Amino acid sequence: MRTNIVSSGLKSRVFLAAVLAVMTLGALAAVAESATELAAQARRYFLGDGVPKDPQQAFSLYRQAAELGNAEGQNGLGACYAAGMGTKQNDREAVRWFSLAAEQGLDKAQLNLAKALWDGAGVKRDRVGALTWAMLATLDGYEPARVAYEKFSAELTAVEVVTARVAAREWLAKSGTPHKQLPRPVMPANNRLLSTGTGFFVSRAGHLLTCAHVVGRSRNVWIHTSDGLQPALVLRLDAELDLALLQVDGGGTPVALGDSATVELGQRVFTVGFPNSDIQGLNPKFTSGDVSALTGPRDASGLFQISVPVQPGNSGGPLADQHGNVIGIVNAKLSAGPLTVRGRPAPENVNYAIQINQAMALLESVPGVGKSGGGRGRGKAAAADSAPARAAIARVEHSVGLVVVFAE
Repeated sequence: MRTNIVSSGLKSRVFLAAVLAVMTLGALAAVAESATELAAQARRYFLGDGVPKDPQQAFSLYRQAAELGNAEGQNGLGACYAAGMGTKQNDREAVRWFSLAAEQGLDKAQLNLAKALWDGAGVKRDRVGALTWAMLATLDGYEPARVAYEKFSAELTAVEVVTARVAAREWLAKSGTPHKQLPRPVMPANNRLLSTGTGFFVSRAGHLLTCAHVVGRSRNVWIHTSDGLQPALVLRLDAELDLALLQVDGGGTPVALGDSATVELGQRVFTVGFPNSDIQGLNPKFTSGDVSALTGPRDASGLFQISVPVQPGNSGGPLADQHGNVIGIVNAKLSAGPLTVRGRPAPENVNYAIQINQAMALLESVPGVGKSGGGRGRGKAAAADSAPARAAIARVEHSVGLVVVFAE
């Protein structure tokens, strides 16, 4: 009997707790409904929608709704402070209330906060923070936010855009909506173009390999692929080897890396890249040829001489064998001028590529590149005159991107 009494008492307490919980939820719902109605009334007085325009009444109602935690009320109160409607103009208070509503995910408040950060109104100017909030405000199709996002993006560098995208992804994860897709980056509008080249993905995490001379000293680097434009971070740069390792936020399809130590004289090779993209266009271009020498100029080690036709813009592109395994990085061509001895004919189709094994130390210096890459190629040896398979060309084509470098 004692057990039954204890059991009965326990059930009663559980039932009472459930009743209290229901009452609490009901009360909370009533408060939320009341706050929503207060915010709606405030908006009507703010705009003069069906009632005489009354800034003081709008301010009072917005404040009541805001203090109940209503995002529309908080954003409206911020708007009153920003415009000085119904109260003394106060940008700092406006930012405080915009921030509270923005954290609740209200797109209008996120845009208002973004504009304040961009202008430095009531808060220290923060262009990256402004882009982050403008980006988040676009996610549910809010058109004014898209306009602001594109305007802000066009004035920022690649590093700033990457930083903003990382911050936006972190906010989405924290808010429980990591599945939402961020808008595509926007090409800088007023930045001065310095150079273009080719890069190729070496990891699924978005790491790309290209030439250091393509990137130069700029950190305003962008990658254009079939998925659109992405800002890139410069993670490593080795001017002596003429190699640079970049990373984009969106990931990529990595190539399989070959072993340059196994390459033979006369072996058929090819590249896919973006020569003279301003004239020849943004679609990748295929050219093929042979390994003419296992060394570079003056028998320099670590390079291949190749007969693959290349042009400005091919630099940084993958040199692949018949199976699509990358064995080198296109980096130079011998042309008439300082390299030509007077009285000798201009060189024809004498081009060079860095052997891929030269890049392994740089790749392995970044955690995760090897683990998330395309691995080392294991294709069977082919005859020196064997043409590359279509599947091999397609794999390399899907791994390349146009590298676009602007002045900072």
